[in-house]
Amino acid sequence: MRVEETPYNRITLFDDGIIEATPLMPHIPRRAGLIGGALDTIARLAGSERRPVLWIPTGILPLPPDAWQTIVARVERIVSALAIVVDPEDEPLLGAFPASIDSLLIPARVFNDRADAREWLLQFVDTGEGSG
Repeated sequence: MRVEETPYNRITLFDDGIIEATPLMPHIPRRAGLIGGALDTIARLAGSERRPVLWIPTGILPLPPDAWQTIVARVERIVSALAIVVDPEDEPLLGAFPASIDSLLIPARVFNDRADAREWLLQFVDTGEGSG
């Protein structure tokens, strides 16, 4: 397991290959630049592989549509699958993202349970088997 912290997020690469991102300062408004810093850390932890990411945006403030537009293409380049875990009452905080989740070029789902999200993401971990 490897853990890196940005000023606003904790990014963890677990031994099973899943990367988890959680906010450290959830009530700071997120803009494309802050999200870009988290994506830089995810890319660094992932190395040369695209990895599944579990994002737990508990308590974050809504993201403006321009922030989503800026990051979606980058997410698709560095992430193999995306699971977002939110409480049902927090889903509106995701702003425009759930409406566009079906347009992503990677598998993506919103969950209410972390264990269910991790179980779903395991199918997208590249084990290296069959390559070569």
